[in-house]
Amino acid sequence: MTNFKKSLYIAFEGIEGCGKSTQCELLVARLRREFPKKEIVLTREPGGTEISEAIRNILLNPEISKNKMESLTEVYLFAAARTETLRKIVKPGLERGAIVVSDRCLYANLAYQGFGRELGVVRVWEINLPALEKTLPDLVVFPDVSVEVGFGRIRDREKDRMEKEEWEFHKRVREGYLFLAEDDRHRFLVVDGSLSVDEQAEIIWERVAPLIRDLEPIRELQIRGERE
Repeated sequence: MTNFKKSLYIAFEGIEGCGKSTQCELLVARLRREFPKKEIVLTREPGGTEISEAIRNILLNPEISKNKMESLTEVYLFAAARTETLRKIVKPGLERGAIVVSDRCLYANLAYQGFGRELGVVRVWEINLPALEKTLPDLVVFPDVSVEVGFGRIRDREKDRMEKEEWEFHKRVREGYLFLAEDDRHRFLVVDGSLSVDEQAEIIWERVAPLIRDLEPIRELQIRGERE
């Protein structure tokens, strides 16, 4: 959980074609409608800042095959991009009391490189520790679909470097997400990604709305304390 009162950090994760980006955008739109006075920050990983976007362009460049980039280099590049995003967008937003919503976070690194590249969760986690500084999402939303379903949805679009990986890689990534979700049940919300977009959005909202409403008593107590 974040250490910042009045704030909330939500991330969306999953394999390619799972629908996470769609749900991420839908949630942000609804948050802005339902809580117009609350600051809502939307970002993504890798990306969000000039440096992070530049690193993203390297990591997802389809012209760079896995044989041209060491798996360890990949991990460090993701961690470098994460450092920029966390320190320049996520943490400042949380300090201001905002709701920060991110399309991917640390758990993508653990799933894709820890499991997909078979580098191991502990190794990837330790590389990311300096960037994290104990800041993890309060909630990770994981729309789960099979690799077959996910890639069926994106078959007609141009693939980036990660999407071009073989199915066995992506199956390991999905297994990684399932393991992480089982290991950290209080943080993960696993949603059946085969449900309709609206059904998924409603399930997510049912989990998110109470978290935001729970922030209000904290604010009232702080105001009362200042007055006293």
